[in-house]
Amino acid sequence: MIHPDLTRSLRDFAGTEFAQAAWSRTLPPEFSRARLLEELGGIRGRLPASALYDRFFGEPDFLATGSASRIGEWERSRSALVAAIRALEREGFSLATGGADLRLSFAHADQGADSAVLAIAVGGSTGGPGYGVDLERVGREISDAAFARFFRGEEGAVLGGADDARVVEQAPRLDHWVLKEACFKAHPRPGTTIVADYVAVRRTGGDAYLVECRKGAVVRFAACLGTIEGFRFGMAKEIAG
Repeated sequence: MIHPDLTRSLRDFAGTEFAQAAWSRTLPPEFSRARLLEELGGIRGRLPASALYDRFFGEPDFLATGSASRIGEWERSRSALVAAIRALEREGFSLATGGADLRLSFAHADQGADSAVLAIAVGGSTGGPGYGVDLERVGREISDAAFARFFRGEEGAVLGGADDARVVEQAPRLDHWVLKEACFKAHPRPGTTIVADYVAVRRTGGDAYLVECRKGAVVRFAACLGTIEGFRFGMAKEIAG
């Protein structure tokens, strides 16, 4: 599940070798939910108390009654998360001593048979920024109405000079969504914000951007975009200043 190209991109973005990206399109033939739950519990037992860790590594109620698609998404995302953490440990990262500085995020693009999951784990941030990722299938359409809910006219220059959500083409629309969703996931207070609170300020080079959350005190994010196996992905981290 560890994806070398995505891991390389993540390490360059995070500025550390303690970073792993796992990618999953399907579960392996030997998959066992019982073994996955055991692995998740073993990892959780070595991490400090945290409601976020409980959600990431705990057993959700819907495993007993949820839809097959929802359960399958959870199984793929947690399998990828376990793979990323195991890879970090093989590189020398210790959950026992560095668990408080572990940063995790995952994303899924669920389009029936053509779905994928991306999970990242970054260690050694020492109280540093959160990280977020998002993932969408290239070609996914975003309607005028949906785009207008999170587009701001001042972002037109970032998206190619348009000042009206109706004239921004589909590819930039998708990029814009992926970029903001990754920042939303990287934010330490996502429960109080929505994607529309994040503003793409400028392109900082290539597929790299500066994004701000302007709800309350301004929080800034470095973010980047990329493409892998027909999917567009975004990575984001909070930055100072």
